Amino acid sequence: MPSVVWHRQDGETQTEEGKVTVLSKLLFVNGAKKRKLSDLDQPPERGTGGQVTLRFSDAWCDVKFEQKKQCDDFLETVLTAMGNRPRKNPDGSQALESPWDGSVRAAVERARSQPFVNPFPANFQGGSKPGQVPQLVVDMCLAWEATDAKRDKSHREKTSLLESQRNEEQRLRKMLEDDSRKADFKLREAEASIAALQKTTEFLNGEIVALKKLLAASDRADP
Repeated sequence: MPSVVWHRQDGETQTEEGKVTVLSKLLFVNGAKKRKLSDLDQPPERGTGGQVTLRFSDAWCDVKFEQKKQCDDFLETVLTAMGNRPRKNPDGSQALESPWDGSVRAAVERARSQPFVNPFPANFQGGSKPGQVPQLVVDMCLAWEATDAKRDKSHREKTSLLESQRNEEQRLRKMLEDDSRKADFKLREAEASIAALQKTTEFLNGEIVALKKLLAASDRADP
């Protein structure tokens, strides 16, 4: 069942489950109108977990479907509903930007701090007509995502190996520390036993000397 998790600016979240549709550029959940897609601050984002993220000025939501194709279809529907938007060029002039162009631009910007996620649905085909995304851009996004995914997997595997080595070193260090504490305790016990034996020996030696004196005195007293 599809789910929508709303995130408010105050940190509160709300989860809704049920039918998610787009009609007349409006987002509906279980038949209830939720948002105008024209109010989106930026194109929708494809997440690594298979969800589509929609960001509005006062909140954002993660929309997730059971099947990847449903997610891709929803992404394409939202992008189509957004339509062309004005974008400010570096020289200050204004130009219309298609939602697909904006989606690619946003994905590239996010790639500064996280692995690149291909903004296009699966099996998306580019074209050469006006308003279409060049196939070269589509192919580059696919290759970029695959490269980043491979690099990220390698990084996670190395990190996992280092963490395993660290945990093993900590285990060995703790074991050695425990053995050292046990050895110190046994050493202190042995030292205490030796000290007690020394005191007992000194006491017995004193008793022996006293008995010898008594015997010597007794011998002198006998006629």
